[in-house]
Amino acid sequence: MLSWRGDAGGGKRNSSFVWNDFMLLPLTQAVENRDPSAPWLAGRQSPWVLPLIHGFLEQVRCSVFGRSVTVTLISRRSRQFAGTRYLKRGINDYGFTANDVDTEQIVHDRCGGDPVWGQFASYAQMRASVPLFWSQESNAMIAKPPILIQKYDPVHRALRSHFS
Repeated sequence: MLSWRGDAGGGKRNSSFVWNDFMLLPLTQAVENRDPSAPWLAGRQSPWVLPLIHGFLEQVRCSVFGRSVTVTLISRRSRQFAGTRYLKRGINDYGFTANDVDTEQIVHDRCGGDPVWGQFASYAQMRASVPLFWSQESNAMIAKPPILIQKYDPVHRALRSHFS
């Protein structure tokens, strides 16, 4: 499932979707290195550390063959190589692809499975630009502008960084 912290147990956080990560880093370090003389703070998330995500959330309750199901759609956009569609294309030198979007669809059937919680199904998908150095000229007069290969990378350093 989508999470800021990485895994359900806390673990390493995934900051590629947190747009204000550069501002939160000092606060996060201060919260993680808490004063031992303040035991009431142990294991708590600070209210001052609020990650900002650029994304979309919608939840709809509908009926499918007479059964009540809730469909939730969550999308978040990466901050690493973001831009408008025709101005950001391909991959950068650090291995980040343009306009990377992580989407999860969750279906909750309240009637099936467990009598209290029901049944859940989830589908996660990542979408981004093709991980090569390429671009397209944005021109309103041309319906399909030609694809331009910008940079020659014989050892595919950026591509290897992307997949690692």
